[in-house]
Amino acid sequence: MSTVRERVEADVKAGRLWKARDRLVGVLRVAPANQWALDQLGGIYFRMGDLPQAGRVWYLTSRQGADWEAAEAAFYERYGKTPANVVAALHVRDTIDKFPPEVQERLRTLQQRLEREGRFWEPKDRAPSPSSPTSFRDRLGAAAAALIVTIILVALGVGLFNMALYLIHVLS
Repeated sequence: MSTVRERVEADVKAGRLWKARDRLVGVLRVAPANQWALDQLGGIYFRMGDLPQAGRVWYLTSRQGADWEAAEAAFYERYGKTPANVVAALHVRDTIDKFPPEVQERLRTLQQRLEREGRFWEPKDRAPSPSSPTSFRDRLGAAAAALIVTIILVALGVGLFNMALYLIHVLS
């Protein structure tokens, strides 16, 4: 059985960048601060010509160089430089201390800028939430309640209509 790294490398060599991207996104769902996956995903986006996405991903790595600078500029051009926009675009799904020191510094600076604006942001470990075992029961209960309210309103309407007919008949 081949590893994810081997499959990603094989996909890239075969020109299946979309497949490599999907594999890397899967890795990041489980390990959002995985530096190898973030660096590779940024490289895939860069090769696909999606520089803003490459910048968004590489923002969470200690990547440097001309590719990063071009991707960073495209990222800011698409999302803006305000701390709120940057935070919203990054989708950080892990605590800051799980990232390398350079990234921690970048994210802490972002936090401080947000605090100066009176806002708060603290990324946390957020595992994908499983669907609630009561979600079907809750939906069924809501549907039953809506049906009962509808029946009551229809009965009330029919009753008012009959009362109006009776009054018209009696008064005429």
